[in-house]
Amino acid sequence: MSNELFPVPGSCVRKDDVRDQIGRVEAVGDETDNPLIHVVWMKTQLKERLPVSRLRNGFAIGMEVQDIPYSRMRNSLGEGVVIDARTLGNREQVLVDFPEAGERMWLPWQNLRFIRGVRTQLHVPTAPAAESAEHFRLRCLAVALQMWNENTGALSKLDIDPLPHQIHLVHHILASGNLNWLIADDVGLGKTIEVGMLISALKHRGDFRRILIVTPSGLTRQWRDELAIRFGLDDFQIYGDDFRVDTPLQWKLHDHVIASIDKLKTENHLHLLLQADSWDLIIFDEAHRLSRREYGSKVESSERYRLAASLRQKTESLVLLSATPHQGMSDKFSALLELLRPELKGSIRAHARRPDILQHMVIRNNKADVTDSQGDFIFQGKTTRVISAQMTEGTIQFEEKLHDYLQRGYDASAQMESFSGRAVGFVMTVYRKLAASSTMAIARALRRRLNRISSAEAPQFDTSLEGPDERYVGEWEENFGVTRPEFFPGERELLSELCAEAEALTDSDAKLDCFLDVLSNSILRNNPAEKVLIFTEYRATQDYLIASLGGRFGENRVVSINGSQSRDERVAAINLFEDSAQFLISTEAGGEGINLQKSCHIMFNYDLPWNPMRLVQRIGRLYRYGQKKKVAVFNLQASGSIDSKVLDLMYQRLQEVVRELAPVSDEFRPGLEDEILGQLAEVVEVDELLNDALHTGIERTGERIEEALSRAKAAVKKQRELFSNVNAYDPSISTGDFSLTPDHLRSF
Repeated sequence: MSNELFPVPGSCVRKDDVRDQIGRVEAVGDETDNPLIHVVWMKTQLKERLPVSRLRNGFAIGMEVQDIPYSRMRNSLGEGVVIDARTLGNREQVLVDFPEAGERMWLPWQNLRFIRGVRTQLHVPTAPAAESAEHFRLRCLAVALQMWNENTGALSKLDIDPLPHQIHLVHHILASGNLNWLIADDVGLGKTIEVGMLISALKHRGDFRRILIVTPSGLTRQWRDELAIRFGLDDFQIYGDDFRVDTPLQWKLHDHVIASIDKLKTENHLHLLLQADSWDLIIFDEAHRLSRREYGSKVESSERYRLAASLRQKTESLVLLSATPHQGMSDKFSALLELLRPELKGSIRAHARRPDILQHMVIRNNKADVTDSQGDFIFQGKTTRVISAQMTEGTIQFEEKLHDYLQRGYDASAQMESFSGRAVGFVMTVYRKLAASSTMAIARALRRRLNRISSAEAPQFDTSLEGPDERYVGEWEENFGVTRPEFFPGERELLSELCAEAEALTDSDAKLDCFLDVLSNSILRNNPAEKVLIFTEYRATQDYLIASLGGRFGENRVVSINGSQSRDERVAAINLFEDSAQFLISTEAGGEGINLQKSCHIMFNYDLPWNPMRLVQRIGRLYRYGQKKKVAVFNLQASGSIDSKVLDLMYQRLQEVVRELAPVSDEFRPGLEDEILGQLAEVVEVDELLNDALHTGIERTGERIEEALSRAKAAVKKQRELFSNVNAYDPSISTGDFSLTPDHLRSF
């Protein structure tokens, strides 16, 4: 390949043998050895492809241009006017005056893009005075719309309603001239929307072609759906699902890629990826999973971090996303910042003493601070009420027998080879979750297990490294099967007794009766048409509730969402709920991506998720921008079992810690509690606490909860203190400013 500079898209060119014909570069071809430049000649609009050696500077004095640096490590000088030209050796340069920067600089013409700036676009030919004024007004609006979209991506799709903090974030990143940022917005503030706006703005500029988004394995499809639905970015493909590569050259066929971090980190996938072409932009979601820790002089990097470090060499623009990037570990936080700006390694190591450096790398918006376009706080507050269903004597006896079965299963798993043992232990943990969800869920699971023991051909279970879509993990868990005939001697007989007792309990279910009583006497008494959103992790519980509510209120009043449905089926269920149905029963498939704030403000958690982040995401379906009422959340629990006691204790203490940390100012702001809960939930390892509870007892588990929350509190305080120095949206800055919206575009 020659050492010629390649002109950026939008650059003005002429042929070396034709002086009076000016063309505009559309694109640089993909040919490896001798790329051809795609040119449109301005007078004739004819298109031609030419080698770069045939092209010369086409910029004339007076033309308005934009500086597009080859290296995105250098800030753009912005927009300017060509005032001179020269040739040094065999290199052509132009002198550009940049008014905003207050500089004049000689630049290679290949670095410049021709623009129709404000002065050009506002030129109006001779016309009657009234028509001229109207033309001028429309021209002003046209320029404003164009520049607003180029700098924010906010108008890229008419069915998104970007909030001020999202527009500010994208504008700030683009205006910085540096695309290496950690976006640390709170959970629920729309980081996917911000990324979609950023990509839309960059694609509108035409200088970002190859984009790679790296996510946890369970979020790849969700990212693809969000970008396609909200932004029309339907050309993103999932590596491993939509396409595969066998040689590095095949990567050239795929410019917009979403990939699982755990797939890419493996040697065979990483080897091919690192031999492929560079990327214009790489985005890592859930970046706090990129872990590098320091122990004295010893450094330990996870495979995920090593993947990110390797890919850093393949791009000049890296964006990291994480609501909890610090987690109380300064060395881990520094490692993330060093990925972004390796040239600032020394300053990053001293960020505790010089936190002002974070302003150039981190941008964070807090849920409690964000407002709508009128400056009003988005979140109107919520109330949470815990409802405990008292266990009957029969339920207590069943719980004791189930506890014995689970303990024998765990003991058996400890005696098996590593993989089989983990699988059996996992099944026992799933049964505990199902028992906490509903009598029907555990009854169905135990019956399925008994049938598998009796069956000659038991189903295989998934042994791949790729986990399920995180939205459907509960539905995946309840269908998890193990081929082993019996986990321990006598399992078949014990299961037969458990199945009979569980199925008998479904006829007199105290938890279901408690739920229906609160629903009828507390919720619907004053407003019989009140709409109610109900969450559960499991399909068995969902089916149980559909039958119960349908029998009492009518089948046409109940709709559902779960992981077996297509996107169109889920949309149809939501539309029906907002129209004529009264109850929407959802698994975690509806925990993200559905917005019901305009039609509903009451939510029941029929079961509490072991992961508190799931609870935050569930609440976010109603507690979000556009909710006009206070959200009422009812958490239903069956008291008595060890797991219920641990969950009760954990959620009770979480709420107490939230209240301890919330009054950070004289004015309490709605949304602050959720912000803190989201940060705490990322730090507390609930699964580990609950698994240990069977062996250590509730007292020791309570101590461990206190220890975990103590660490979480320290991490939250440290992160809040540190992030007081980063960039964030300040609603007072834009008070009274004119803000462009999709309504202006429709009107125009």
